[in-house]
Amino acid sequence: MTQKIYEDDSYLYEFTATVVSCREVSSGLFDIELDRTAFFPEGGGQYADKGTINGLDVITVSEKDDVILHRVCEPIPAGTAVSGIVDREMRFLRMQNHTGEHLVSGIIHSEFGYNNVGFNFDDKKVTLIVDGPLTDEQITDIENKANEAVFRNAAVTAYYPDAETLASLDYRSKLENIQNVRIVNIEGYDTCACCAPHLKGTAEIGLIKIIGRASDRGGTRLLIVCGRLALEDYQNKHKAVRDIMAALAVKEEETAAAVKKMSADLLEERKRNSDLLCRMAAMQLRTPERSAGGILYAFTDGAGCNELITCLNDMTVESGVTCLLLSGNDEKGYFFVMSNKDASLRQDWDKISSAVKINGGGDDHFRQGKCRSTKEEILSALNKTDWYGRKKQSIRRNIRTTGFQKRPVSESKTTFFQKQQRSHNQKQHSFKNNRDLRNVRSQTASISNLFPDLRGNLHKP
Repeated sequence: MTQKIYEDDSYLYEFTATVVSCREVSSGLFDIELDRTAFFPEGGGQYADKGTINGLDVITVSEKDDVILHRVCEPIPAGTAVSGIVDREMRFLRMQNHTGEHLVSGIIHSEFGYNNVGFNFDDKKVTLIVDGPLTDEQITDIENKANEAVFRNAAVTAYYPDAETLASLDYRSKLENIQNVRIVNIEGYDTCACCAPHLKGTAEIGLIKIIGRASDRGGTRLLIVCGRLALEDYQNKHKAVRDIMAALAVKEEETAAAVKKMSADLLEERKRNSDLLCRMAAMQLRTPERSAGGILYAFTDGAGCNELITCLNDMTVESGVTCLLLSGNDEKGYFFVMSNKDASLRQDWDKISSAVKINGGGDDHFRQGKCRSTKEEILSALNKTDWYGRKKQSIRRNIRTTGFQKRPVSESKTTFFQKQQRSHNQKQHSFKNNRDLRNVRSQTASISNLFPDLRGNLHKP
């Protein structure tokens, strides 16, 4: 069992001890057990102390079965007398924040009856979760009362009560069937079970500031900074306010109103710009072109999706025709909107999306998104032979490459050719570009002899 010096004196930063054991835990890492230590191990939501043992950096400190282990990068033989140094600045900062958290939690518990159901300390802030809702006004009141306690310099004491005293004690985080419970008391404000080092008086906290609030599963999550962290937070925000004052040429008390006015002016300016862009886009998109596949399309620049949608809604498009409007350039890509009010545009969408780099969402009548292909690539996709033309070519290619198959008497020509096309699609990957042209011509001739009306029907629209 390791003697915990920090429980008796949390301000002791340098100490001497003897190595009890040294065990290698992995390559180049060793856990050192001392007979006594001032290093607080990680636990209870607080990080372990930092520092050195005989000049070696202490990487982490942990506790298991009342034994505290110090991880270092070199072995220290058992029986060696060592000197340890705890990082004074980091220890004091954490004591400021931990004692401040106790104070805030105690006030919330006494004022509202809420319990601390989760907390975490890092080197930037304290995160505290209580099991009830809090308004901004209530949080301001809690903050004021916590700082009044700081100004009063309420005494902070830590002790181990005997079993009889503990049983009658009203304290937060009450632990059932646990012996050797350590109690931390802030006179007049809070009594709580805790194992960590704390300040001796609340005045050393310096300042408590609640900088954030959010709902958390029916409770409230608070972000708190204390002491030096609260000072740094104030300095950063004060600098931000001074920069805003200089940029807007206003007094400190006028900054909030000036920022609100600037935001409103910017919103109005954006609306005017949007209207102007919409008008410019409407002029450019007034006469869309028709692709070889029958899609109406037009390009513009400077308009966003909202402006394109407005232009699209204002356009008069013949029934059943798909309309595609695009805005942008080859470097940044093109925003697009695509619509067919009277028929499904899925077929047109599939044709275009298979040929260009396009991402978008929508339904069978409207889609919008962004295309990262060039204008030339988009135009090439739009002007490909339409689906019906490709279908005829596919049937002809299917017959030429797969060979003649006799049509059953009970099966129509259309059904027969559809089956031929499906068969071609399944086997297409196995065909090679360098096939024997003479075999193709021979198969085509045999089909013409056995099916004399086939060639004429294939060329019908």
